[in-house]
Amino acid sequence: MVLRIVFCLLTLILSACGQDTSSTPTYIYVASGTAFAGLNVTMSTPTNVITKYNSDGTFNKIVRDYSLDPNDSPVALADYNSTYLLALVQNTASRRIELIAKDGSSYSTFLTNSTAFVNTLRAITATPDGGWLVSRSNTPASAPVLPATGANAIEKFNSSKTRVTISTNPYITTPGGTCATSTTMSPRIVIGPSNHIVVLHTAASPNNLITLINSAGYSSAADCIASRAGPTANHLPTAALYHSGGKLFVAFGNNTGPVHEIYNYAITASSIPAGTSSYSNTAVLQGISQMREMPDTTVLVASSASTFNTIERFSVSGGTLTRIGTSAFIPSSIYTRSISDFIIGY
Repeated sequence: MVLRIVFCLLTLILSACGQDTSSTPTYIYVASGTAFAGLNVTMSTPTNVITKYNSDGTFNKIVRDYSLDPNDSPVALADYNSTYLLALVQNTASRRIELIAKDGSSYSTFLTNSTAFVNTLRAITATPDGGWLVSRSNTPASAPVLPATGANAIEKFNSSKTRVTISTNPYITTPGGTCATSTTMSPRIVIGPSNHIVVLHTAASPNNLITLINSAGYSSAADCIASRAGPTANHLPTAALYHSGGKLFVAFGNNTGPVHEIYNYAITASSIPAGTSSYSNTAVLQGISQMREMPDTTVLVASSASTFNTIERFSVSGGTLTRIGTSAFIPSSIYTRSISDFIIGY
């Protein structure tokens, strides 16, 4: 009886904290929006919708349709809880984060900040302390080119949605040491070992970098913990995944070469050793814009070049990725044009 009471109390506590304790199926939420998937990679015109897919890759429903406002584009997603997701919306006149019901029943503005959201929004990542990191750059979102110099930065907001700065600067800006330079675009951010921040820098060699920044943000060169340049000058990073198996998977995209390849790195809290190739097959993947891990540790990869617009599924063995099946897990459709992001959740 005592154990049963304890279990019930724990269930109530988790429910109150927004955690789903039921056996609700896993879903994949896919955003079609303006995306970056490599240098000179041709992208389809996005549909600008967020859709929901079942765990087997079959279509479920439209969750949020931005197509009625041609200026709105969902460029990135983050899981919020079992009921809601967050969408980073790029619109020059109205950059914002929206809170969207996963059943498609409602949406509302979650966060705006004209100082932090001063230029093109790129990515959003939840932090272990309940906050969020948001990447921004001054390169037009639709341009499949290298970023210009300027106000590229990563902003942080705490769980109360208050902007967190380092002195008066964004949370990560103008990184020095081996993490330089600040003029590079950051298309993806992931949380790595010891909650340090893995930031992709997409610019011409030698600034096509994978960097590891202190979890407390960047204030001095010592906060640049480690960096690793792309395997070649043509390897420009576009997406990253810190897998539960301990490997950091990084995707690279460039139509010069061409390069459409995934590498793995045995990253630690203090180093990014040289990586090895995990998967390279341009008949299957081109223009990789995002990678996510399923609950069974398989990996989903968005292939966002205009002739693909698919999501593939891979098994993982160490650092090797093996395609599952002979056709796309989520096939090309009007809803997968220019996959800007996708997440996995309830």
